[in-house]
Amino acid sequence: MRTELAHPYSDSALDEVNTERRTRPFRLVFWVLTLALLILIGLSHSGPARADTDTDFAAQLQTYGVYGQRDYNAWLGKVACTRLATNVDHSAFDTATFLSTNLQHSTTQQTWQFLSRAVATYCPDQTPTLSSAATPHA
Repeated sequence: MRTELAHPYSDSALDEVNTERRTRPFRLVFWVLTLALLILIGLSHSGPARADTDTDFAAQLQTYGVYGQRDYNAWLGKVACTRLATNVDHSAFDTATFLSTNLQHSTTQQTWQFLSRAVATYCPDQTPTLSSAATPHA
């Protein structure tokens, strides 16, 4: 038995081409919608948006009653960390003294709260230096 091939310009071949042409836009729409759905699902499962570190630092300082320009306080916190890391200040007490001269209208408690928050935010590797200040020395 011999199977006959459809002539390229026969009705059945043209029907296949026309069907392909008609369904192509629908397939494209399907894939675009699928991609959009996947993107929306991904965005819905992402965590909450966070402010930048300096803004979080400033917000925490305000709970201590330490006010001032956000950029200045962030800069001062980073400088305090640099002073500890480079051994400009040999102890947290030296850094607290530096901060008390640069923080306007702050109490001793607020200065230590500022230093504690700066270390936690910008240089957590300096936590042992801060902790040693809280340990009584004989």
